[in-house]
Amino acid sequence: MNKSIALLLGAGFSAPKGYPVGNELNKKIRLIKPRKDKGHSSISITPNGNLYCNEGKPVPSPGWDEPYKLCLDLIEHYNKKYGPFDYEKFYDYLLKDVMTDKKAKNIAKSYITPSYDYSNLIHRIRENIYNQIVSLLIKDSNNENRYDKDNTASLSSTYPGYTGFLKYLSTIDKEYRVHIHTLNHDLLFESFNNTRFFGNEKICDGFNLINSKYYADVANNTRYRCKLERYSGKYDTRFRLYKLHGSLNYYRYYQKKKCTNFYLPAVYVKHIYGLEDRIYKECRNVRGILDFVPSDVDFHADFLTGTTAKIMRYKEPLLYKKLFKKFVNNLKVAEKLIIIGYGAKDCKINELIETNFDYTNKPIFVVNPTIQDESQLDDFYKKLQAKLISTKLENISAKDFNK
Repeated sequence: MNKSIALLLGAGFSAPKGYPVGNELNKKIRLIKPRKDKGHSSISITPNGNLYCNEGKPVPSPGWDEPYKLCLDLIEHYNKKYGPFDYEKFYDYLLKDVMTDKKAKNIAKSYITPSYDYSNLIHRIRENIYNQIVSLLIKDSNNENRYDKDNTASLSSTYPGYTGFLKYLSTIDKEYRVHIHTLNHDLLFESFNNTRFFGNEKICDGFNLINSKYYADVANNTRYRCKLERYSGKYDTRFRLYKLHGSLNYYRYYQKKKCTNFYLPAVYVKHIYGLEDRIYKECRNVRGILDFVPSDVDFHADFLTGTTAKIMRYKEPLLYKKLFKKFVNNLKVAEKLIIIGYGAKDCKINELIETNFDYTNKPIFVVNPTIQDESQLDDFYKKLQAKLISTKLENISAKDFNK
């Protein structure tokens, strides 16, 4: 099996399922207000810093309410000063410009405590609060973002919005590997495992249970712990998924550095619906008895955002550097490249495609049902001599990729 096809999926790929694209997500974020303001999105925060949607009373959360409320104030301030609000550019702002913004510092005065100065508040917003806000809003038209709730669901031979596309994948010659690279954080592509299109084949993502020592408690029942898949980089099926910007179910386990109070990320694990967020590592204590050591940092998903900030993380060795190395290698050997729902706005992704895919001799197909003429394609795609497919994913077929 030496031949392969590469896919690149952007936000537009998830749009038929009802997931918000950029501008829609920007509007949803700006609608969030503290719970006392009726008529807006209702988000509460737990004592360990986890955000969640809830219509009941907020959970008391000393040490976390302040950065959460300040984050909402800074979003409003950013919109007035730099508007219109863009959720990725706002993250870049949190990385740098917010530290010298006098108006932002003035807004933060009422949130500063003896324990948390301005720098600490911004750090909590950037590292813990803001990505959680974004993740809570990444939901489909049924207000869902997890598809592993019901493992007994019957396999379907249709998938509204994607039936034609999935039929195409199922008809690709078995001599081909299919490398699916996505910039999305949602779990839509994983849900295709619950269809009949791939037969007994499954989509693999480099995570597996073999030799994993990582666990999480079953929610509301601390008597049971469930083993979690950890990233090993092993891809052993024909359909291979690479989530280049992270995922709603990718969590980092932090390990304490010996003889210090510092915690460093040690491994990525894949979280499962119905489990508590805290991650444990199975290991032997000084007496040789098996024990479970908790990670006391980051009880939430890790994914990349920011127009430039995410590019800075592409070289992180624990996960993203490995994924991007796979991306580059897959581009070099692919027989064709199919791009769906990507607006060509990530300069580093564009650079990797241009320098590693042989577009002068191999075809690139760009699926965009909203335009009908190749002259309307982005200049980047014109440079790559890409072929436009204006058919919807529901109706697409193999003949569209043989032009």
